[in-house]
Amino acid sequence: MRLTRDGTAIGGGTAVGNRFSGLADTGGEPNNNNTDVTFAAAKYVLDTPSSTSALTYQVQIMTTGGTRKINANNTDTDSSGRARLSSQIIAMEVSG
Repeated sequence: MRLTRDGTAIGGGTAVGNRFSGLADTGGEPNNNNTDVTFAAAKYVLDTPSSTSALTYQVQIMTTGGTRKINANNTDTDSSGRARLSSQIIAMEVSG
């Protein structure tokens, strides 16, 4: 998972070699009998873009195989053992 501002990753680790900058990793892919990888991540990123223009922020996830879903397990089974989650992005502008 990563956060981007206008398409550029922010707030994550340093991209090295083939590894991208990220904020969280499930440690598993939805293949090889690992079909329901679910994780929660609470991340706080202080962004200081020094811009007066409109900015676009995105949360992105990726997979190297199979399908990923946000706020639902991969199969989205209607079961009492499965939860539906929520996501929030809170942006605060601080004037100085």
